Amino acid sequence: TGAIAPSSKGLSQCITSKIPESVTPENPLRILEVGAGTGAFTERILIKLGQKDELHIYECNPKFTALLREKYLSSQNGSSSKDERRIFLFEDYIQTLEKEDYFHFIICGLPFNNFQPEVTEQIFGILYRALKNGGVLSFFEYFAIRKIKGIFCCEKENRRLKRIHHTLKRIRVPFEVEKKIIWRNIPPAVVWHLKK
Repeated sequence: TGAIAPSSKGLSQCITSKIPESVTPENPLRILEVGAGTGAFTERILIKLGQKDELHIYECNPKFTALLREKYLSSQNGSSSKDERRIFLFEDYIQTLEKEDYFHFIICGLPFNNFQPEVTEQIFGILYRALKNGGVLSFFEYFAIRKIKGIFCCEKENRRLKRIHHTLKRIRVPFEVEKKIIWRNIPPAVVWHLKK
């Protein structure tokens, strides 16, 4: 986990803000949440989830998936059909996502600053492929975290952080980009909305 403290209400609202409040049942949405953790963003997504919409959740930490299953799923098989909403929980890495899967909105809570640049690039490649044209991928990182870490870390770690910075910058190129800073979060966070 990359969380320093639980995500604030403001961060949860901002990162899910591109998901519309309601959609007609004839046009159900497919939403993907990656790295759900304890479900701070999941709560907000479920408020917006329409009657026939689908939410697919990927979380690789068994403790978190057990918590999410207990909170949100009515059955033990990793899915729920309460009120016709379809919620699917996968205790797995996003790298296992089926190639033909597609989503209108992707909410990502993965701690990219903890990964190797190659892993970050691989994950964004998967998410880009899974995002429908016109869809929005939203993710966050802590404000100035790479600069702060860079002051205290060794040269090798500093190089990795710089590569992460350049990787994330390059990844944003094919998207329409919107950036929001959430100051009332501990620590402050930057939310990125990338429209395909």
